[in-house]
Amino acid sequence: MTTTTEQQGIELLYRNKDISDIVFDNPTQFNKFADELDVEALILEANWSQDFNIPQHYKDIDVEEYVRNLIPNVSGLGNNPATARVDMELTLYKARNLYPILQLIHCKIYIL
Repeated sequence: MTTTTEQQGIELLYRNKDISDIVFDNPTQFNKFADELDVEALILEANWSQDFNIPQHYKDIDVEEYVRNLIPNVSGLGNNPATARVDMELTLYKARNLYPILQLIHCKIYIL
């Protein structure tokens, strides 16, 4: 992923270009200039909320158990490759504290 410096971002703004999909290498520095340029400051990751508006019973779901129960039971295979993949992905979600995302997705799918 290529990042953009705040100076490059400012140059894009002066040229009236859309910067909504730009990834800045130092968004804090860009935000210092945002007020001067009368543009909206970038949302910093530290300001992101993980308080999703979902019912409590979805928040109480044991994500690991639920997802593992979705793996098809393949008889005759000693090591199911799907199980290894699910374990790897769950490890990544857990390391990034993203289990609430999985709970939210389950809630939205179930409601729809």
